[in-house]
Amino acid sequence: MGSVLRRFAQMRRRGISTEHRLWQRPQVVEYTKAPNVYYVKPITGESQTGAWDASSARAALDFTSLLHPSQAVHGMTDGQRKALADAAAAAVTQVHRLAPLPPEFISELLNYCHFAVQNVGYSTETLEELEPLLKAGGDNLMVIMGCQTLPLLHARVDAAIRLLRAVGMGFEVVFAGFNPTAGVAPARIINEAKEAHIYFHSLIQNDQALRDRIGLRQWTESQSTDTSGNIRHFLDSDFLTRNGKKRVFLVSSTFHLMRIAVELENYRDDLVSRTVTAVVLVGAENLFAVDAIKCRSAYVRSLAFEVYYDVLKRVQPTPIRATTAIRAGA
Repeated sequence: MGSVLRRFAQMRRRGISTEHRLWQRPQVVEYTKAPNVYYVKPITGESQTGAWDASSARAALDFTSLLHPSQAVHGMTDGQRKALADAAAAAVTQVHRLAPLPPEFISELLNYCHFAVQNVGYSTETLEELEPLLKAGGDNLMVIMGCQTLPLLHARVDAAIRLLRAVGMGFEVVFAGFNPTAGVAPARIINEAKEAHIYFHSLIQNDQALRDRIGLRQWTESQSTDTSGNIRHFLDSDFLTRNGKKRVFLVSSTFHLMRIAVELENYRDDLVSRTVTAVVLVGAENLFAVDAIKCRSAYVRSLAFEVYYDVLKRVQPTPIRATTAIRAGA
């Protein structure tokens, strides 16, 4: 792991070199006013998956060449991939705490997530381009995904509020998630759905026009403990079992949308049977500017984990010679 830390320290030093001087004073925007990115995928009809080549991401992000041969084995289990991704994310976060990573590196990680979602068959849309979909008739369900980091959870709610204020249409809002399965880590937020609901209500309680115009119906789902559970529970909700066309909006951090997009592919038949016509993934971050949320260590760690976990699923580590590992100080 020492070699991983050195690698990222080198990347950080390159990020502040002369050729990257434009990144020295990045534009900082107020996070709550940052634009959303919308990823749209029709459920009916043929699904157009992308042909994104992950090798370009490997060149910028892959750390597996630093591993000792005993670690770089083919046929890793999912648990081993998660453990290794978590270790790499921890190394990145440690470097970030010592001296902030250059914004371009964080942008590189977010771009990976951005293109990975598109690769599953989602197109990127502006709010204006969403209008025909919203006006096509049917009901709207918004699911705000929970998480264990309060600023990130609040950022997801902020993104949901921005969308609701912009479209001015009826929505049923679901606050999803309890806390991670016991034994993974001590829960910082006991009930993620309830925490999100309280914050959401604090933002709209004095905005009567918003409440009257949108006609919000809210409920919490406090049983699921992970992304897959979130999806299973909202698929079984009363909203999705009603007759008529429906659109589902899932709001989360952009790094999380990558996993949601892949997970939803396992439930495509369920979405079709429940007459869902389209899924819209709403990323909470502004991909086009640097904002304060991306500078938080908790954000950097979560982002890095999701990217490296996906890298390890796509690209198996290539063993290196022991002499190389020793020379690198592994």
